[in-house]
Amino acid sequence: MTEVTPDQTDRTVRADAVRRWLDCAELSVAGRPGAGGWSGETVFLVADGRPLVLRTAPARRGMFAEHDLGTQVRCLRHVRAHGLPAPEIVAADLAGEVLGRPAYVMERVPGRVPADDDPPFTRAGFLVDATVEERHRYSADLVDRIAELHRIPALPGLPVGPAPKDHLTWCAGQRAGIETGAELVERARAVLESTAPPADGPVALLWGDARPANTVVGDDFRVAALLDWELAGTGAPEFDIAWLLEMNRLRAPGGADPPLDGFLSEEQTWRRWAGHAGREPQARRWHHRFAAYRVVVLMDLHLADRVRRGELAADHPVRTDNRARRRLAALLAGA
Repeated sequence: MTEVTPDQTDRTVRADAVRRWLDCAELSVAGRPGAGGWSGETVFLVADGRPLVLRTAPARRGMFAEHDLGTQVRCLRHVRAHGLPAPEIVAADLAGEVLGRPAYVMERVPGRVPADDDPPFTRAGFLVDATVEERHRYSADLVDRIAELHRIPALPGLPVGPAPKDHLTWCAGQRAGIETGAELVERARAVLESTAPPADGPVALLWGDARPANTVVGDDFRVAALLDWELAGTGAPEFDIAWLLEMNRLRAPGGADPPLDGFLSEEQTWRRWAGHAGREPQARRWHHRFAAYRVVVLMDLHLADRVRRGELAADHPVRTDNRARRRLAALLAGA
C-alpha cells in the first residue's frame, strides 16, 4: 500500500481540535494511504508518540449515499472484545462535533496491508516477494480468523441481512438510479431471487468485505488486524467465504485459482473453513453467484461516483465491460 506524505495530506485535518479531542500534548499528521479505499477518508496520526488512524465520513457524497461509521465502530469493538485481531477504538465522535462530520480514531496496528490498487497484491508487493510457505500461512490464517468470526455472537441492528432476500434488497437499493449496464444486473438478480437458499440456517456476524486488502499482516505472516467493517451485516457465513474467493479471483492474473502460489485454492478454502465451522458449506454455487453480483453492484457505484466527480465519461466502455461483469456473466451462463 502506498502512502502519502504529511505535506500532501488533506489540510482539513484540524490538528488543534483533534488534539483536544484525544487529550494529548503532542499530535502530528503522519500521512494517509495513497490508494485502496473507495469510501471514507483515512489519516495517520501520532499522538504523544502513539501511532493512530483517524477515519472520517467523506466530506462529500462518496460511492454510498449514506456513510455509517457507527456500524464500523460497533463491529470493531465487538470483534475485539471476543478475541479477534482488531484495532482498539481510541475515540469516537459519531455526531460530528469535533470535525464537522462523523469520525473515529483507532490504534494503528503494526504490519503491512496487501495492496488493492494497481498493481494489486497478486502482482507486486510483499506477498509476491514472500515465500510459498509464508503465503500459505497468511492465507490459511485469514480463513481461520473468518471462521472464528462466524462463531462469535452476531450483532443486532446491522444494516444488511440476515436472509438472502435482505442482501438482494440491499444491493438493489444501493444501485437505484444507475441505468448504465442494468440488463446484466437485473438478470442476475432475477436468477438469484428464484434460486435463493432457504433462510433457515445459522445466522453469523458477517465481515461483509473479507479480502486481503482489509487486513494488516504481521511480520510472522499472520493476520494482525481485520479492518473495514462498513459493509458488515448478518446472514449465512457462506456470504463471507464466497466474497473472499471472488475478490481474490478478481485480483488474480487471468482469474487464477489460487491467486498466488501458496494461497489456499477455492476448494481448500471451503474445506478449511468447514473444518473450523463444524459443518459443510451450503449453497456454494448460489453464494458465488451472489458475491459476483455484489461485486458488480459495488463496482457500478464506484464508477458512478467517478462520473459525478468528473473523472470518467458517463459513456465510458468500462461501465458496461469490465472484469467483474465478465465474471458474473460467466457464472450466469446456462442459468
